[in-house]
Amino acid sequence: MAGEDIVRFIKAQRIQWLDHVERVDETAMSKRVPKGKLYATRIIGKPRIRWLEDVIADLRRMGISGWMEKARNREQWRRIVEEAKAHPGLWRREDKKATRLKK
Repeated sequence: MAGEDIVRFIKAQRIQWLDHVERVDETAMSKRVPKGKLYATRIIGKPRIRWLEDVIADLRRMGISGWMEKARNREQWRRIVEEAKAHPGLWRREDKKATRLKK
């Protein structure tokens, strides 16, 4: 399915971006924004998942733990990104919205 490929590609790109965010200086905006929290009201029923939590959930789904240490090793992280591009279950989500899209 073409839909699987594009979702898998996007998730692999997010994992690749996570490596960049981990390597960049602590004061850089690209590092502060994903780790920041908004202290505002949200629409009822809207999840509180942040970008970082979503990417970490993808890594867990792939069976990868200790991602911070692995992000420091570029070769090891490149293998993880390549695995994400080929991982068959990475495009699936456990929420209702993704279930509707699969049908």
